[in-house]
Amino acid sequence: MLDHVIYLMWSFLLDGGMGQMRLHIFKNKKADDTEIISPCEGRLNQLEASNDEVFATKTLGEGFFVRASENQIFAPVSGIITSVFPTKHAIGIRSENGMEIMLHIGVDTVRVKKDIIECSLNVHDVVKKMQPICEIDLIAFKELGILPDVYVFVTNSSEYYIENVMKAQDVYEGDVVLKCVRRL
Repeated sequence: MLDHVIYLMWSFLLDGGMGQMRLHIFKNKKADDTEIISPCEGRLNQLEASNDEVFATKTLGEGFFVRASENQIFAPVSGIITSVFPTKHAIGIRSENGMEIMLHIGVDTVRVKKDIIECSLNVHDVVKKMQPICEIDLIAFKELGILPDVYVFVTNSSEYYIENVMKAQDVYEGDVVLKCVRRL
């Protein structure tokens, strides 16, 4: 921890201000750093592009979404499952360093009575980054008029410096989208 503080102070002095400090944090990777990956293949979007006002205004935290082009959804981080909504559309994961992630599949999927998401996760299950965690029925999503958007939120984002490393583009599962470092 002390080396982190010394490095930040040195970065501050070298750069003459706070503007560049965040970039230096990412260059000095520590055990409590977290990379969040795309949970699926598809089109990456920033939250502001969401058609849901709560998501677009980042009320749930910093993050991104991917319009899925494949059925398989993967864990965006390693950690412990903290919640699984009965309809399986929302899954909470606490990363190994305490980052709280919410994976949310679709908008208004809580109202859907049909099984369009298969997931066998339970609270307290341990998942590894890139582990398949659920499968979505893209045909059913289309039939119901629901966009297959897979959202990833850092619900305790105020505790982290978060850098978007990718902008709107096509991504594959496993591509690093966010780099996060715990604030001191």
